[in-house]
Formats: sequence, structure tokens, C-alpha cells
Amino acid sequence: MLVAPCIYRESLELRPGVVLRSSHGPFRTALLPENDRDPIVMIGTDLERDAVIEGFTMARGRHFAIGALGSATIRGNVFYDNEGVWGGAMQVSGGAALVVGNIFFDNYAEGGGAIDAQASGMEIRGNLFARNRAEYGGSAISMAWSAEAFGRPMIRGNLFWNNN
Repeated sequence: MLVAPCIYRESLELRPGVVLRSSHGPFRTALLPENDRDPIVMIGTDLERDAVIEGFTMARGRHFAIGALGSATIRGNVFYDNEGVWGGAMQVSGGAALVVGNIFFDNYAEGGGAIDAQASGMEIRGNLFARNRAEYGGSAISMAWSAEAFGRPMIRGNLFWNNN
């Protein structure tokens, strides 16, 4: 599904096999929260990496921007000024999501300023993490995993700058 440039106020649920892509990239297409209770995008347990969200700015989420239970691909997005208790931009529980080529900056959480992942075999590569903050740990990424659940997580080739 190709999305035209605009600022959208949404609470979306990504479905299996759906590719949600902005036509002009993250600097022209933004997803803002519909309310302060729900994430901007929810990724269910039945998703694999062929479900994709690509090319959006997701900002001002007050209950994180993306809640992920499945294994979607999150590529080429900008996550800015999001907050959560665990994971300012993304809270991941289970699955093996692919998070690649994104920019995470000025996000905040009690744990995992940008991303909090629990029992996840996710792959985080080629992202920029800048000025994210966490109260207790993982200023950019906080992760607890179980090899039996979804395999070993991988964090490779990312750039971290001024996270506290």
C-alpha cells in the first residue's frame, strides 16, 4: 500500500503480508498518534518479515510508536519524540522483527530509550540512535532474550551518538 505525503493521525494494525510504504519518504510523510493511549502502529503475533512498514516519520507517541509482537520489517523510518515506560519508540515482545536503516532520536522511556525488546530474536542493523534517554537502563536499546523462544538477537552496524 503506497501512502501519499501528508501528516496522518492514526492507530494502525499491520496485517500479514501488507507492505505499508510512503511514496516520498519519512521527511514528507508522518504518522502521529490518534490518542495518548495507543501506539501508532501495532504489529500482531501472526506477522512475518514480509509485513513491512517503510518510509514514515513516527513522532509524539506517548505509549511508544510501535508495539511489536511479531516479526515484521521496519525499514527506513524516523522515530522522533516518542515516549513509553519500556521502549520510547518501540516495545517488542517476542518475534524476530527486522529493524534496519531507521533513525531514532529524542525518544524517552524508563528502560530502552529507543527500543525495549523482551524474549525477541530481533535483528537491529544499520540504524542511527541519537539523543535517546532512559531512566534505568539501555539509553538506546534495552534487551532481554531467550534463545529458546525466537533465536539469538543481533545488533550490528548501528551508529550510537549521545544517548543517556
